[in-house]
Amino acid sequence: MASSNQAEKGYRIAKNYAYSLLYQIFTIITPLITTPYISRVLGAANIGIFGYVESIGVYFIMMGNFGFPFLGQREIAYTSDDLEKRSQRFADIMLGKTFFLSIALVAYIIFSLFFAKDNKIIFLSFALGIIADLLQAGWFFQGIEDFRTTVIRNFIIKITSIVSIFLFVKTANDLLIYSLLLNGANVIGNLFVVFALRNKISLKNYKVSMKRVFSFVKPALILAIPYYISSVYAVIDKTMIGSLCNYSEVGYYEQSQKIIKFSLALVTALGTVFMPRIAKEVKSRDRESVKLLLSKGIDAILLISFPLCAGLLCVGEMMTPWFFGAGFEPVGVLIMTFAPMALFLGLNSFLGDQYLAAAKKEKLLTIAILVGVVINVIVNAILIPKLASLGAAIATVTSEFCKLIFLMICLRGVVEVKHLLLTALKCLLLTLPMFAVGVITRQTIFSEYSITNTLLLVVLCCVVYFCTLVVTKNEFVMAFFDLVKKKLHKKS
Repeated sequence: MASSNQAEKGYRIAKNYAYSLLYQIFTIITPLITTPYISRVLGAANIGIFGYVESIGVYFIMMGNFGFPFLGQREIAYTSDDLEKRSQRFADIMLGKTFFLSIALVAYIIFSLFFAKDNKIIFLSFALGIIADLLQAGWFFQGIEDFRTTVIRNFIIKITSIVSIFLFVKTANDLLIYSLLLNGANVIGNLFVVFALRNKISLKNYKVSMKRVFSFVKPALILAIPYYISSVYAVIDKTMIGSLCNYSEVGYYEQSQKIIKFSLALVTALGTVFMPRIAKEVKSRDRESVKLLLSKGIDAILLISFPLCAGLLCVGEMMTPWFFGAGFEPVGVLIMTFAPMALFLGLNSFLGDQYLAAAKKEKLLTIAILVGVVINVIVNAILIPKLASLGAAIATVTSEFCKLIFLMICLRGVVEVKHLLLTALKCLLLTLPMFAVGVITRQTIFSEYSITNTLLLVVLCCVVYFCTLVVTKNEFVMAFFDLVKKKLHKKS
């Protein structure tokens, strides 16, 4: 019976990983599809303006969210088996979120009208982004481990964005249209998620109680502190580059980030699907199950992270000329500089954002994020005036590494450091053949930086890595083969 439950848990995690992976990819697929076009139409300076304005808007969104999405996902996970309780939790948390985000929206409009020095109309267009976040209820579906709905939502957003951008963004003067389209698509997608709630909650017996709603303010505020810090962490680079350098450097940084975010979706998707399961095991005080989940999660993340890092080093400069076009040459070096993020950010997201939040260790999570932010700001202040966007990239990688060291020290009781290091070494050795083949063929056979050569190099590296895993009989690959065999056996 126990093995059956473990198998069911494993199947659900695997299924949700697939959905979460699609969720992450859809979240960033639009920039990848439209980036070559937008880079050539808008140019680095306009892309930098949008990135800078977006970074300012995020500060208002994070203050308005007040930690409610994180609190909501956890509370819904705790009450996922009780329709009445989860419905009440959802309504209370959604009301609190709406209240604070409405205040943030008004404050942002005032800021845009009276305090923004330039590009006021672009600032105002981002108000749609705050409205979209006000409608955002994806945290509910993550809490009940239903990732299918959010995948469909992202599909709607991305398809709408792609079609609209190619239809309406034609010249460098269409920056406002570009901003309205992206933020408007988020509004439409989040409305779909709200509509999908009708079969998941029941508000027939729900009575509004502002006292009960505001009782969530304190726990939300506790969660909001690391949320605030992590949100600042995510955008402070663009804000500092725009303030200390120029919009073109923000544009270079923005474009390199799109490639990095797409690549890291393979890693961060794992942590997202583990969170609800870890939260349930933490609640049941099953320490061994928690340690096992963490161990398996780390193994899977490292198995994906090392080849991603190697791949970014191989194709960073190679893809820049044909993907971004003329004027974006610095982006290639930035992509290569960001490559170690595949290792550091994947583990940090899993151990910090997922495990610590699920285990209600918000104070430790806050300190860990604060460590990263402080180091990031200090290194930014030193390097950005000298190296511009490259300095910001170095600062980000440095801060993520320091954050990982801090987390490993603090979590040595539940995470076996020796196991992590041995697994990292094993994954490094598994990646070396792929990296060697990639470097050699790039210098010889694929020396011309074209789209065909880049894609062929990526396919070659993937084949080499997969063959290496098969030859060494990696447990995840063997488990995948066993699953396929069982599926084929059932059909026959």
